[in-house]
Amino acid sequence: MTEATLQVARDRMPSWLHFAKLQMALISALEGEQQARAGMATIREALAPRGSDDVEGTGFVLCLFARVCGLAGEIDAGLHASEQAIADATATGARLWESELHRTAGNLLHAGADRARSESHYLRAIEVAREQQARSLELRASAPLARLWAMRGERRKAYDLLAPIYATFTEGFGTPDLIEAKMLLDELN
Repeated sequence: MTEATLQVARDRMPSWLHFAKLQMALISALEGEQQARAGMATIREALAPRGSDDVEGTGFVLCLFARVCGLAGEIDAGLHASEQAIADATATGARLWESELHRTAGNLLHAGADRARSESHYLRAIEVAREQQARSLELRASAPLARLWAMRGERRKAYDLLAPIYATFTEGFGTPDLIEAKMLLDELN
């Protein structure tokens, strides 16, 4: 499947080959820590030649890199990439990936047991998603924050955060984000 996807990019959409390789690095990283480390190397190579004229593309690549770092257990490297991309978004106004970057940073901090800082990143991710009217991103950031609050015993607060955003969806209930949110809501209720 990986090679077939790359072949389609080569044959029909060569300008997308770069992004296809990055996505394949993430997919491979989901298979285990060794593959995640290889994915980190692939994404590092992709970051090296990118110019500063493509800040949105760089934000995407850094977001992917941070996520793959987390899968490889390289929390500090992932946080560094996230923080760099967040600072770039603030400096340039290129905020397309800002919510996902904050969510990713929150996930990394949570994995590193820094719950207070992870909470602040989740809250910022939700705020940015709301500003951008990006309900899916708001849901993606609300779910881990609700889970964090539930772990602290604040189940009602967690439910009250997640239920209203979940209720705005009228389709897509088979997607991983909505499935996860529904399961969490059922646990909290």
